Amino acid sequence: MSRNCFVTLCKEGYPSTRSTNKVLGIRNKTLFKAPKDPKVLAQWVKAIPRSDRDLRSGIDRVCEKHFAETSLIKYFENVMADGSIQQIERDRICLKENAVPSLFPDLPHYLSSIKKIRKPQVRHLNTKSNNAETPNLNSSFNTTIIEYDIFYNIVNQLKSTILPDATFISMVKDDLVIGWFNNDKDTVFKKIIIYKDNLNIQVFVSKVIVNVEGIMQTATDFEDIEKIIAIVNNLQACSGTGLDKSPQSVACYGYVDAKKPGTSFTDSRCTVCAKERKNIIDLQRIYTLRQREIKKKLKKQKSIGRVKNITRKNSRLNNKVLKLKEKQEAVRACLAAAKLKDPKGNRYSINWIYECLLVKINSRKVYEHLRTKKILALPCIDIQEMFSLINYLMDI
Repeated sequence: MSRNCFVTLCKEGYPSTRSTNKVLGIRNKTLFKAPKDPKVLAQWVKAIPRSDRDLRSGIDRVCEKHFAETSLIKYFENVMADGSIQQIERDRICLKENAVPSLFPDLPHYLSSIKKIRKPQVRHLNTKSNNAETPNLNSSFNTTIIEYDIFYNIVNQLKSTILPDATFISMVKDDLVIGWFNNDKDTVFKKIIIYKDNLNIQVFVSKVIVNVEGIMQTATDFEDIEKIIAIVNNLQACSGTGLDKSPQSVACYGYVDAKKPGTSFTDSRCTVCAKERKNIIDLQRIYTLRQREIKKKLKKQKSIGRVKNITRKNSRLNNKVLKLKEKQEAVRACLAAAKLKDPKGNRYSINWIYECLLVKINSRKVYEHLRTKKILALPCIDIQEMFSLINYLMDI
């Protein structure tokens, strides 16, 4: 998106200009986006002397110094009770509808076109027209006069009435605006617009048009305006759901009626946003419960795995104990044979023969040393081989 002025040789919006304005304490010029209305956009393109590229709607911007003073809205105008008009300077300058840039001070003077505002021509009614057309003209003319009388009667009566706190009255483009400041009194968050041409009424809350129950579309007298002011005074801006995922519902009303039965000033959400908030919180609660159940299942599975590991370790230890018991029997047989001085007349058990074979297999010299030195009463090698042959034949 373009942040600088579209007009040729204009330096407004550039970082260098902004930095110098900051040092000098000068306010930066307000930049207005190109209009979306194709007719007004065509007028802008025709008025701005630039041919290298086209003006893009909603993207390119033009600064305020290229518009006439009559095309800019710089103040809020408030009509006081004594009839005087109080002006409050706007933080941001607004542009009137159908305004077209006409001033180009950085370019040659002949490119700037300052048009004089002319008064509209007075159309006289033709008294010699046909009888069928005359009543229609008179009726439409009379209705417009009546509407203007009602409008100015409402404006005059509002000047003499006491309005609620932080309320002001202003005239914008010949239309009546009744607005409410927020607590800081720097922005307008509620306003009623009464159009002069047809006495239509629109209510804005936080810059959004709302349809409030009990408010009529057109005004007929001052009593209607009093009712509307009493209703709008009790409205509060909807604060949305208050959640980061969806800060505001798509079908949000935009307001909360504090005087409606069943509500209070503490209720800052409309029914739609409150329901959506409740649904989101319920879904989050269900999600947390499911996560807890999943964690419990994982803990159970881990505990089952631990039990299985413990049982495996126990079985391994039992096998080791059995093997140690077998070895213990062999050691006992070895100790009993060690008590014998001579192997003659000794009856050897099968386990003992096995142990003798193992000793022989490990080292024949050790076996002969133990047998000849009579450290152990070991059988001779021939008997040992005979036992091994018998066991081999038995296995076959």
